Amino acid sequence: MERPNALLDFFRIVLKSYAHTLFSERYVPALLFLAATFYDPFIGVFGLLGNIGANAVATLLHTDKNYLQAGVFGINGLLVGISVGLYVPSFTEALIVLLISIVLSTVIAIGLLSSLTRNRQLPILSIPFVIA
Repeated sequence: MERPNALLDFFRIVLKSYAHTLFSERYVPALLFLAATFYDPFIGVFGLLGNIGANAVATLLHTDKNYLQAGVFGINGLLVGISVGLYVPSFTEALIVLLISIVLSTVIAIGLLSSLTRNRQLPILSIPFVIA
């Protein structure tokens, strides 16, 4: 019985990442944004894969559950995925770039969270995306 709840929780985290990208807390704008990214299916798929991948990497690295549940890591993964889907035309190359970028952006986010938010109370926003 824990498996469906874990998948539902992970789906909520993914949706929160879409919502927070729009500076919202609600699921309706998140679903609308998710649907809008699929206007170009290549971009939509890579955005979703980036979001899911970044949240999965953050889960595997046992990050702070509060940040994970807030969707902080998926925001940068989503932005990386959308940009990779937009600028890298080859599927194979895009997948390789996406995998490297989501791991890199997640590790950068973890490092920035530990240094900026705990010491200075500064948000990390999309800094990991820009660096990755």
